[in-house]
Amino acid sequence: MRIHPVLLRALLTAVVAEISDEQRAALASGTTTARIAAEDRLVDDLMAVMAMADRSGV
Repeated sequence: MRIHPVLLRALLTAVVAEISDEQRAALASGTTTARIAAEDRLVDDLMAVMAMADRSGV
């Protein structure tokens, strides 16, 4: 996977901007289980966006 660094930053910024308030609260949670689940969801979202960009040849 080779994505231009500027495009990658834009994609990551867009994904983070779309995080719901619920997910933001979970990421800041003192509860380890909730925080880990939110982190996993964020990583899944980031990987999906990068894969889409890679498939489109960007």
